[in-house]
Amino acid sequence: MKRNLFFKIRTGIFILGVTGTLLQSCSGYLDVVPDNIATIDNAFTDRYACEGYLFTCYSYLPCYGNVIEMPGFMGGNELFTYTTPLNRMDQTMVGLSLGLQNKNSPVANCWDGENHAVPLYKAIRDCNIFLENVDKPYDLQKYERDRWVAEVTFLKAFYHFYLMQSYGPVVIVDNNLPVSAGIDEMSQYRTPFDECVNYVSTLLDSAAAHLPLKITDRTTQLGRATKPIALAVKAKLLAMAASPLFNGNSTYSGVADNRGVNLFNPDYDRQKWARAAEACKAAIGAAEEAGFGLLYPEDVPQTYVLNDTLLQQYNLRMILYSKWNKELLWGSVKGNYKNGTNGIQDLSGCKISTKELTQVNVGQKIVPTFETVEAYYSKNGVPITEDKEYDYANRFRLREASEKDKWYIRTGEQTANLHFDREPRFYASVGFDRAIWWGNGSYDFTNSNYNDQGIVRYVQGRAGETAGKSASDYYSVTGYYAKKLNNPLDETGENASDDWGGDATIPYPIIRMADLYLLYAEALNEASDAPPAEAYRYIDMVRERAGLEGVVESWRKYSTVPDKPSTKEGFRSIIQQERQIELAMEGPYFWDVRRWKKGEELWNVNVRSWNIYGETAEDYYRTIIVDKRVFQVKNYLWPVKESNLAVNRNLKQNFGW
Repeated sequence: MKRNLFFKIRTGIFILGVTGTLLQSCSGYLDVVPDNIATIDNAFTDRYACEGYLFTCYSYLPCYGNVIEMPGFMGGNELFTYTTPLNRMDQTMVGLSLGLQNKNSPVANCWDGENHAVPLYKAIRDCNIFLENVDKPYDLQKYERDRWVAEVTFLKAFYHFYLMQSYGPVVIVDNNLPVSAGIDEMSQYRTPFDECVNYVSTLLDSAAAHLPLKITDRTTQLGRATKPIALAVKAKLLAMAASPLFNGNSTYSGVADNRGVNLFNPDYDRQKWARAAEACKAAIGAAEEAGFGLLYPEDVPQTYVLNDTLLQQYNLRMILYSKWNKELLWGSVKGNYKNGTNGIQDLSGCKISTKELTQVNVGQKIVPTFETVEAYYSKNGVPITEDKEYDYANRFRLREASEKDKWYIRTGEQTANLHFDREPRFYASVGFDRAIWWGNGSYDFTNSNYNDQGIVRYVQGRAGETAGKSASDYYSVTGYYAKKLNNPLDETGENASDDWGGDATIPYPIIRMADLYLLYAEALNEASDAPPAEAYRYIDMVRERAGLEGVVESWRKYSTVPDKPSTKEGFRSIIQQERQIELAMEGPYFWDVRRWKKGEELWNVNVRSWNIYGETAEDYYRTIIVDKRVFQVKNYLWPVKESNLAVNRNLKQNFGW
């Protein structure tokens, strides 16, 4: 019987639980082998048992599709939720954006595996146990052993990388210590950051050399490590290391451990960007050789008769929801209800019909912020703050939708100027009051009962309306809705029999090709005195897929700063905004802002909302303040839990904590 990877992961955990090899966290003792060697031997008696341990190593991968457990969703400024007692959703990660991180019980504590984080040092210990024992099964063939070793080496590298995203310098656990190790030997030091980078990079190179170029058994092995995945993680590692948070950051210049070893190199080194660019190029080459690339309309199966506007929106939305599509370089396979795309939709779905009013699990809780909405370009492909044709100063004024707007906004209805004349990704990703919402049960365009719009529905977001604030505790606190996070093929609405929630087995993207292309453009720009042509090519590939002209053409025609793409600083700003738009609400931008060292600039702002208590357009379209974000310099890195420092006095706390 064939088993998918998620089933195998669960089976592997079960096997280890039965044999008693549960390895508990030890408050600072990060790499000690438990005194149960006999049971570990039992876990490697044959190929089947060894495979169970392999998939246990996979089981520690963070749940990338879980908005409750991943800080990238709610920890920055892209998405928000109301923080009143009526909101029964777990709001732990929201605390990261409100200044509630702390050193006694840190949020997203992946060092120890607490507060919605996976215990990554426990994961690394299990990887080491696997690597130390994989030669024991009598019936494991060499070709399979080599691949499994490469996979676990990759996982070991990735878990170190994820820790580095959160903490900077970490304790490197290359080998587990024996139980006989003394206190001094167990009291490990954090390794200087640049050394951590080199260590993880070497592991990834070693893994990539023996990993398959692509998965051939797509029935059971999708989600497992491949050469392009390993090289893509290396690219992200080196880009992180080259970014301002870790490259030339004088704030950390005095951070040293009790030996006097500096944990950060305060000197800027442009060569780090050149190294990152080389890594991106290698990852792209391997990925494209394996058949990966941007998802285009011809790559998305669809049976609906759509006009060009709605077809484009459909294709853009299916980047996340077309299962294992060509853009998905690495997808999360933790596809149960809690961790899969089903849970995302339950928390972000919009009540676009009367049926959803009776479905208590239609969330409208995870919603876009004004920062996300205003980041999207104008229809001309430039920021709305610098488009010569866009009336930015009057963006909050009311305007009535005309016939030319009918596939974006309900004809004859009023909404804010901010919602008109925006780029295709805006309309594919953001729902707003009076916005057209195609899909989710409304697909029929054969009956033209509303200005040739068929039965396409639209959002009614004012107080007392279908999607608006009412007696229910499920509402949008900002007045916006995360259309991007909802599968348009999820059957809901007047005639659907199922509740809201999509196919929970759809893998959530960990890395997709657009991310890699934009990262390459960024690294090329930073490694050069001026933007090279190759950098324009890769950002323009992403823009073309979104229906926009190239960067140089768009800025020359429409921007008040026409020469902006020609300078290193100007192009840097363009790339950063392009990443914010293309990857909006998916998670990576949270880590981008941190590595760019822009948290103080972008995250110390009020959370704005439309007046969701307003029943008329005039009353509704007034901006109000609903919360205040707090970000300090110390928040760039997670604190090491205080109790760990008491146990291991060789650990150095992070700056500011």
